[in-house]
Amino acid sequence: MDDYLNIYSELTNPIRIQILMWIGEEPQALSDIATHCSISKPEISRHLSRMKNVGLVMQEASTRKYHPSALGITYLQLFSPIEFVLKHSSYFTNHYVDLPPHLLRNIDALINAELIVDLGNVLAKIQELLDDTRDEVKLMLDQRLPVVGLKDKVRYGSYIFPSTMSEAQVESGKQYLKSMYEDVEVRQVGSVTHILLITDKKRGFISFPTLASKADWASIWVVTDKRGLEYLQDIWDYFISLGKLYEM
Repeated sequence: MDDYLNIYSELTNPIRIQILMWIGEEPQALSDIATHCSISKPEISRHLSRMKNVGLVMQEASTRKYHPSALGITYLQLFSPIEFVLKHSSYFTNHYVDLPPHLLRNIDALINAELIVDLGNVLAKIQELLDDTRDEVKLMLDQRLPVVGLKDKVRYGSYIFPSTMSEAQVESGKQYLKSMYEDVEVRQVGSVTHILLITDKKRGFISFPTLASKADWASIWVVTDKRGLEYLQDIWDYFISLGKLYEM
């Protein structure tokens, strides 16, 4: 069997994956690992030995503590996005992650995001995110106008719309946006199936497309942490790079 298949076979066991994750948080002795497990120490030792033999785990001679090797650390970094998707398998069974590989690999940046479902709840959450926004709104949506309005005029807005809209629709939309923002820019991309919002209050959300490749207004991931917002910005920058800028 090829070496990579030997390593792969060791990672098909959920106990070994969990042990690797535990010692990835901090080096641990066999007795420490046993406090997490419901199996015997000899069984834990056997799992560690198998991972050590294929180069996933190392043991310090002085402390006898186990920690992931460089290979094990790399695996944990790659496993994190998969773990996030699997934890939310019911959602991702019905939604595509239609993003380029470099963004797909970082989807676990949404680990602290809150999933809001039902159209009424989603629209209420969007309104909540926008109500005290004063400086900047970035919004990508599959319609020419936002589904919710702003209470007060905002300094800057950036919008992405689908190119399926007619010139007349674009012009009408731009006039509406000018009434809400002191300065605004509009871009169009070929198709909009993601819905994305980033506000100046360090909050935002993303919705992934349905299996029918349609924008989903009935479920959004609400993001408020730094890593998640950086991920939203990376996705935004990707779509901005695809868009055609319209003069306002």
